[in-house]
Amino acid sequence: MKPSIKQQQALLWPVALAVALYVPISTAATKSWRTLKIPDCFSAWTLARSPTGVYVGGAGTDLAPGVWRYQHSRWTRIFDPETSVGTVNAIAADQRGYINATMQGVTYDWSSEVMAYDPAAMTWALRGVGNASVYSALLSAGNALLYAGIHQLQVPAVWPEVGVLGGFYGTTRFGSFLYEAKGFNTLAADPYAGIHVAGLYADTAPPTVAGRPGFWHYSSSQFRAIDLPAYLAEITAITSDGNGVIYLAATDANDDGRVWRYSSDGALTDTGLDAEQVKALATDAQGRIYAGGIDGNLQGQVWRYAPKTGKWTSLRLKKSAYVNALGVSENGATIYTIGGDALNVAKLWIYR
Repeated sequence: MKPSIKQQQALLWPVALAVALYVPISTAATKSWRTLKIPDCFSAWTLARSPTGVYVGGAGTDLAPGVWRYQHSRWTRIFDPETSVGTVNAIAADQRGYINATMQGVTYDWSSEVMAYDPAAMTWALRGVGNASVYSALLSAGNALLYAGIHQLQVPAVWPEVGVLGGFYGTTRFGSFLYEAKGFNTLAADPYAGIHVAGLYADTAPPTVAGRPGFWHYSSSQFRAIDLPAYLAEITAITSDGNGVIYLAATDANDDGRVWRYSSDGALTDTGLDAEQVKALATDAQGRIYAGGIDGNLQGQVWRYAPKTGKWTSLRLKKSAYVNALGVSENGATIYTIGGDALNVAKLWIYR
């Protein structure tokens, strides 16, 4: 007997559903996270991508500063001082492929040093900065390395500093001091918007800003303060989309993690991400923004923001308690994040 119209529709419905579901699914939907334990690592704070591998900076289980390389499915600890106690605060790969890291605790007076690793020679060398209490941020920009942190002029006075390490062979130009700031913790460079740094105002700054988060544009050794809403409690990360827009991760008055968009006209716009904490930001060549932190379920999470649609998408990071840093390939096809699991074991997650 010939099936009725309804029976025909019922038979065709699963096929139609499968086709309808198949068409919108992008290759991103088939991606997944891979979890890798970082051997002999107590805490993982920072990471950098390079053609020679993924580099992670932090502290080892021996409490000494450590840098680990993950290459060809293998971990190698490439910096392991025998007598030092400390950590690696920031790490960045430059154009020549060298891995630059801020080592705190390597020297006798606990000051930071910026060191460079040559993957071909497998050797470390000082970049020649020195005299720093903490260098908290490094960023490769063109043929220069930008740094920000706290510079030790004399004990006990310490002053924030941002500067440029010009050239790849040790030529150093110290940056400028901003005496009304307490410290810098993050920076971003954009070919159109220039260099921006974020941190805290000193308690001795004008009463309207004393002790509050600060955000500055840096150019020609001069700082220009950018007004921020009073409800911003702390700026934890900034990044650039490469087209003149700066994104800020910060906590608001409710202690929630948010991401704001700062454009060249001075407008500061909430992008709509609602998180418990946002610790890291990154971007790809298409101008998409990635955020890492802790979600409303108190689990480590990574999100992606599409400026064209103004929407955030969770990338469903699994078995993470917190995120400290992000790295993204230029096309956004691969994402790296570091942090720890529920047992505080330092791990690297790879999304591809």
